[in-house]
Amino acid sequence: MNWMRFIYNVGLTVGFVIASPWLLYRFIRRKEEWQRLGIFSHALRERIGNMPVVWFHCASLGEVNAALPLIETFRQVCPGCAVVFSTITATGYDRALRVMEGAEIIYFPLDLGWAVRRSLRVLKPRVFVMVETEIWPNFLKQARKMGVMLMMASGRISGRSYCLYGRIRKSFAGMLDCIDVFSMQTYSDAERIIRLGADRGRVKVTGSLKFDSAIQPGVKDMGKDAIYESFGLEKDDDVFVAGSVRKGEEEPVLDAYCDIIRACPRIYLVIAPRHLRRTRCIEKLLAERKLKFVKRSALLNDRDSIQGVRVILIDTIGDLSLAYGIAKVVFVGGSLVPCGGHNILEPASLSKAVLFGPHMDNFREIADLFKTHGACIEVNDGGQLAREVEKLFKNPSRIKELGENAANVIRECRGAAGKNAMMVKELLAKGVFKDGS
Repeated sequence: MNWMRFIYNVGLTVGFVIASPWLLYRFIRRKEEWQRLGIFSHALRERIGNMPVVWFHCASLGEVNAALPLIETFRQVCPGCAVVFSTITATGYDRALRVMEGAEIIYFPLDLGWAVRRSLRVLKPRVFVMVETEIWPNFLKQARKMGVMLMMASGRISGRSYCLYGRIRKSFAGMLDCIDVFSMQTYSDAERIIRLGADRGRVKVTGSLKFDSAIQPGVKDMGKDAIYESFGLEKDDDVFVAGSVRKGEEEPVLDAYCDIIRACPRIYLVIAPRHLRRTRCIEKLLAERKLKFVKRSALLNDRDSIQGVRVILIDTIGDLSLAYGIAKVVFVGGSLVPCGGHNILEPASLSKAVLFGPHMDNFREIADLFKTHGACIEVNDGGQLAREVEKLFKNPSRIKELGENAANVIRECRGAAGKNAMMVKELLAKGVFKDGS
């Protein structure tokens, strides 16, 4: 055992002991949480039976949405398999329960040797698919020991992650040796994972699953008219959405809106913080600017509460997608401040005019692709954001042009789900689970 792994396991064990009272509280409140220790219900074991098991894993809510078309496509090409899907967060777990019919939804085990071994022995997966870069050292080592075929699907290595992993290159390369196939989003991601130690012969470029999952089911199923009604708005209303706004850009976004409504007073603003804990801070900032607002939760109970109000603050989970459905212009946050940016594909797939700031490090290739095709606008600060949004609402043909270009980019880049599903099918033929005890 190298020193890095030894330190990792000691730290993990100490952390588990310290956190055990809090974990026990969570486990008692929500019985599914016991799955984190490899404890699964008898009913789940019976449903899996003797079918070959393919285990898909995502970290949280955003990756759950990306994985959905991959799992749906895989079930079409391999209908006789049991699909297990795991996530780490409660929001990801709840989302998966709602949208992944026919899959066994579980919590990913804590990366403690005994919890990992127990989970693998119960589920007996032939293939384990990690969506994006979900690398857990003990899990990978034990899965490899038990004969599980391992795949990274829609893998991504941001510049920041590359620098971090580069500091532990030797240990990281050892983890990568466990993985049989790396299906990377872009050629840059592929080169980075190779430089970090992945075998070049195992690395493929298949594109991003997010292009296949860009339109969320809620928008398609509900329909635009019903979404307008749920927000208390009319179909012809001009709506500007600021989505996934992070700390540090809330003020410039609201200041930009104050500038916009001086020239275009009929524009509605829907603002959605990236983290709901920021809701109170945004309420305070709105009050300071004397901007009347209504919360989305209040609108759900009384749609007439929109009367006399031009700002809607989203304080609910899952409604940003609906807001994108009725927007004409969208600003995607996390980009005016150095947070790496957020995914622009969802509003783009809905043919919206999309704007973002200069800090798109986590999505730089996607941002550059959209810029190359005239499918977005990049702004440097809140002042430029105000000017560009004002120009767009005064020029509806420009909004339409940006939206059409964005939708065309999405259509041209789809197909990663099918490619990855076939790669999983090929690995399934090779994988034979064996007890690693």
